[in-house]
Parts: sequence; C-alpha cells; structure tokens
Amino acid sequence: MPLGHAFSVVRLSAQAAEDLIAWSRDFCVGPVFAHDEVAYVVVPVSSARQPWPKGLTFLGEGSWVTVPAPQCTRRGPRGLRWLRRPQEAGWKYTAPAVIQQVVYVCCGNGQQPQPP
Repeated sequence: MPLGHAFSVVRLSAQAAEDLIAWSRDFCVGPVFAHDEVAYVVVPVSSARQPWPKGLTFLGEGSWVTVPAPQCTRRGPRGLRWLRRPQEAGWKYTAPAVIQQVVYVCCGNGQQPQPP
C-alpha cells in the first residue's frame, strides 16, 4: 500500500508498539500492525514534519507497506498481523506526541508519560 496520501506510518520495534498500546489505553492510538519484530503505527501524513527520536523511522510519500488482512491478529511474535485493528482503535491515526512520550519513557528516564 502506498504511503503519504491517506496515511503514513512510523516504524519501530514490535515491543515498543506493544508498550504504546498498553500505556495508551485511555488515549488516542490508531491502528498498529507488525511483521515479525517490526511494527508500524499509523500516523497522519503531516507527521513528516515531526522530529522523530532515534529508533523510530517515519515512512511517508514514496514508501510502501504491506498491511495485514483484517482477520490477521495477534497469533504470536511472527508474521504479518494487527496489534490494534482499525475497528478496535476508534481513531484513524496516532498523534506523534503520544508515540514520542512512550518511546521516551521506554528509554528509561523513569518519568510517566503525559497525555498530549
């Protein structure tokens, strides 16, 4: 699927994506999918202007990703699967500030993330 038109993604480790989902139950987290140990969080196209921390890669216009079929959900740590399906998310996208907060906390600064 081509990126940069309807949405873009941020690539991160599957573990960081799991942490994002666990922490953000009450916040705006959109769809998240993974392939093996790499995950992709759906973000707005405008997120290209964000400064992304080390370990995160923004993929937008000119990039392509393979999106899992709707029925492909968490079946283990391998393969193409949804970690948070669009119909479960309730949001089209994840705000870049939410992703940055969770990554900051996961890097061990000991502070609790603040909602955006």
